[in-house]
Amino acid sequence: MASPSPDAQPLAAPTYAERLASLVATKQRHTTEKLRVYKALDTDDHGSILMPELCTYTPVPNHPSGACFGHKNIGENFGAMLEALPAYVDPMSSLLGAWYVDRPNYRVGPGWPPDPEFDYSHLHADQKLYSIISGIGGGQHFCPDLTIGFKLGWGGILEQIRSYAADPPADADPGFYEGHEATVLGMQRWLRKHVEKARAMADEEPNPHLAANLRQMADMNERLIDDPPRTFQEACQWIAWVSIITRMFNGAGGIGQLDELLQPFYESDTARGILDDEEAILHLISMFIIDTQYYQIGGPDASGKDRTSCVSFLIL
Repeated sequence: MASPSPDAQPLAAPTYAERLASLVATKQRHTTEKLRVYKALDTDDHGSILMPELCTYTPVPNHPSGACFGHKNIGENFGAMLEALPAYVDPMSSLLGAWYVDRPNYRVGPGWPPDPEFDYSHLHADQKLYSIISGIGGGQHFCPDLTIGFKLGWGGILEQIRSYAADPPADADPGFYEGHEATVLGMQRWLRKHVEKARAMADEEPNPHLAANLRQMADMNERLIDDPPRTFQEACQWIAWVSIITRMFNGAGGIGQLDELLQPFYESDTARGILDDEEAILHLISMFIIDTQYYQIGGPDASGKDRTSCVSFLIL
């Protein structure tokens, strides 16, 4: 990087308001780009973006029909697709990553063929009786338990998968643990790609404040490859990665009671003096720009007690 002129004025740190305005402008640009390609989007305007560079990936089928089925095959294909995707880094954000609307497919062939091994005709009577739209073979929303990840991190989750794989339960489906391990490994390699890109961008960034932000995000995500989140920002980043990955897996959109998930991190960080509300809002908006998901805040618990907190209002 060229040395600055001795007469050049030092570049100022962008304010939170300037960073938020930049994030919104970038979001609007991404939406315009998607509309230009897809003409019309008959769906919610999620945080998805077009890939910034070409990504070539072809899933490996494992079935005579030429399709992909089973935990092992789907997990290996999805993990390999993640590893192949380009990294996305916005120096104005406080979080890394994005999910791609034009990503390669990680499975090929019919969603659910009528082969005997995939037969579920024994369920048809109940499905008809209760007017159940089963979703078998299709994409579905689900709400993962993020507290597991907050406790273990991806490294701890991977360790648990391998532990169970070494001595699987008698009723474990074939390939169940292998598929999950392949997915986590692919995701960790994709996170590593983001860390490397953020550091490379920092080396070329003329504004020292943005360069410092890029390096801080890189350091944070390098830790999150294996370890659980410790701070409010790290928790928002961890949720963002779950949002990104589950959106691209099957369109999943549920995260849960967001204010309660983040409350312990907020209380810890504010007590230590390393977080104020303005910065917390930046992390939240960075997370919402990546994807809005289906969040819950406030409201009564099972006993009628109000669960609303200051984090509920920061989210609003």
